[in-house]
Order: sequence, then C-alpha cells, then structure tokens
Amino acid sequence: NPRTDGRYVVWQAQQANGNWDVYLADLNGNTGPQAVTSTTALDEVNPAVHWPWVVYQARATGNTGAAWQVFARNMLSSQSFAVSPSTQDEVDPDVQAARVVWQDFRDQGPGEIYFSDLQSGGVRRITTNIFAQLHPAIYDNWIVWQDNRNVELDIYGFDLLRNREFQITSTPEDEFQPFLNGPWLVCSENSLGPQTGNARLVHLPSLVVVPVTRTSTLKALPSLADGRAVWLETVSGQSRVVAAALPALQPVFQNRNVVAVTPAMAAYGQNAYGLLSLWAGSGVQSITEYTSLVPQVTSQTASWINGAPSGPDFTLVAGTFLWVKFNSEQVLDLGVNNTSPLNLSAGASVFGYTGFPDSYSAYQLLRQIGLDNALSVRMLDAQSGPWLVAEVQNGKLVGNDFPIPNVAVLMVNLAAPVQQFTPQAQ
Repeated sequence: NPRTDGRYVVWQAQQANGNWDVYLADLNGNTGPQAVTSTTALDEVNPAVHWPWVVYQARATGNTGAAWQVFARNMLSSQSFAVSPSTQDEVDPDVQAARVVWQDFRDQGPGEIYFSDLQSGGVRRITTNIFAQLHPAIYDNWIVWQDNRNVELDIYGFDLLRNREFQITSTPEDEFQPFLNGPWLVCSENSLGPQTGNARLVHLPSLVVVPVTRTSTLKALPSLADGRAVWLETVSGQSRVVAAALPALQPVFQNRNVVAVTPAMAAYGQNAYGLLSLWAGSGVQSITEYTSLVPQVTSQTASWINGAPSGPDFTLVAGTFLWVKFNSEQVLDLGVNNTSPLNLSAGASVFGYTGFPDSYSAYQLLRQIGLDNALSVRMLDAQSGPWLVAEVQNGKLVGNDFPIPNVAVLMVNLAAPVQQFTPQAQ
C-alpha cells in the first residue's frame, strides 16, 4: 500500500517477528529507505505522507480487540503523537499540508470522517450521517470520501472554504477509493460489473467527468502524480502496479478561456478551420490567435457560424496559445503531455506548456529562472476571471504565489533570454 506526495513514498512492511512498521524513502535521494516506526509492541499500518508529516494507524501487536488509533510523526523534529485519542477505531488516514483526515468510529453508525490540524491540534467532525463514510482524502480546501447513503457508493466532498458538503458523483454504479491531486479527483468505478473496476477522473470546480480506463479487469486504488495515473490491476489472480500517462487535460469554463496549443493539437487540427470543425460539437464558438502583443496587440479570429467555419484560416503553432470562446464548462483533451525544454525570449512572451509538475507555483518558476533575470509571471484564472500576477521587486518575490496546473498558458517577462528551460519540482 505505498503512498507518495511526489517526492517521498511511504509503505508498511512486516518484520521477522510478525509485527508491522512504516518506512519512508526519498525518491530524489540515494540514502535508501528509513524506518518511520520501529516497535515490537505496536503494529503500524496504512501510512500516508506529505513532507515533513507521516500519518498512520497503530494498535498493540496481536491484539485484534484493541482500537486502531491515528498517529502523526514529524520527520524533521522526530516528534510522534496520537492525533485524536479515543476508545474506538480510527482508520485510513490521509495528510496534506499538516492536516489529517480519517474514518472514525467514536460516533453512532459505521464510521464518520474527522479532520485535524496538526499545528493547532484542533479536531473537527466533518460528516454527520448514519450511513458509512469511508476512505477519506484531503487536498487544499477539499475533503472527499466514498459514501453509501444512496445504497450504491458515491463520492461526497466537503469544501472547507465554503463550509459545505457536496455530492460529487451520482450514477447507478459504485464510485469509491477517491484520491485528490490539485483540482482533480480520481476514483474507482464498477460500471462494467461488480467484479470489475476502472479509473475515472472528476474535475472538482466543474464536476466534468473524464474516463481514464474502460476494460473488464479489476483495478483498484487509483492515484495521480505529474500527469500520470497509477493503479493496482489484478488479472488471473495476479496483481501488478500499472502507470499510464494522461493526455494534456485543460478545464475550460463558460465564455472565454486561454488554451495551450500542444504539438498533438497542431498535428490533428493543423489550422483554425480544422480545429473549429473538430471542436464545434464541444460548444466552441470562436478561436483567436494573437499575432503580436507588443508594441501593440494584433489578433485574428475564426468563428463557427451556421454550421461552418468563417474568418481567417490561420495555421496552429505548438507552444503558442489561443483565446477560445465556449458556451459551457468542459475539459479539453489536448493530446500527449509535452515536457520538452523551453526557449524563453527576453521581454514579454506568452507560451503554453503541458508538462508542469505537481504542486508547482509562480514563485517556484521565478526562482528557477533566477531572481536576477525574472521580472514577472502572469496567468489567467479562467474560473474566476482575473489575471494572477507574481513579480520580482528588488530581488524579492511579491504578489500572488498562485499554483500552476499541469496544463497552463503563462506570460513571462524576462531581463534576458533563457534557453533549454524545463520546469522542475523542488
């Protein structure tokens, strides 16, 4: 049951004496695994990690009547403690940014979702429902879990910013084992039958659904990392871990959005008319190419009118961007992710890229370019409307350290050109 935050991975391992301990490895290091726990009196299992925190559940070795309790360990301070001691089971923890969620049995019913802030020590009950809430996950302001209040299993979520619960999926089949990565949720679903399982993506801001797999084998425990989906697949009684690259997926919202032009899009669309013909069924009304930003803005627009394209039929160029008008929210498949190095010009330039790493941000980009060279970076928040800006002023970072999704269009302003630049997680 390995779990990772992108750089660190944790898992449980059984010792020669029969008890279970938790181990951690740095995927960027060369020191080998290290023991998070090393006890003979306790079994420690089901770990999760978000550096420097590792959480897991523990109980007395061999005592099946004892309650599981959730523990947290800070790998920098070596401090370990029980997150919220109780006399009932606490199982299946997840952690992100020093916040923990788990399934708790202290209340009446088959389990509720609880939340704790490891820095403040506060504990909060998230769900209050007589049916079962299982397998919680947390990322940013979202807590999600699988829920059987509607007979079949659905995915529910709680938005910590809005302080509200939401039903995320509502289908005849089961959706279960949710995992969060930024605004994306991946879960298992059994629409092909009770002995099958496939992975399904949900974009939380829009609730648009994207299938990941669609075969009759049993797949379980899906997760996402750096543009890849990973799951456990069982065929003929044998299980293996499978990873597959996801296409470049870009959520778009009603009205106008900036869309990256990928090599795959340029190959299959070729020109404005070709792309409009392919996208017209998705509610695309027009696409605009900006041919110049300085010293003045110039552009050309092709539109879909009365079932046919009209206007200039310009050629699509990979690495540029389009200003696209939609009539509904959706997720665009832009083809294969691109992680090739970038050549960035001095001054203001705009580029589309589909290989930004997970948990990447504006400040990370500016630091990588160099604070003596980078001037600013901007990105349109297509969901809420404003341009997000981070700048370097007198050698210091100011402005919004906004997250950069895997697929994004950015405007950067540089004092000098940068050759062969590849965004990298830190």
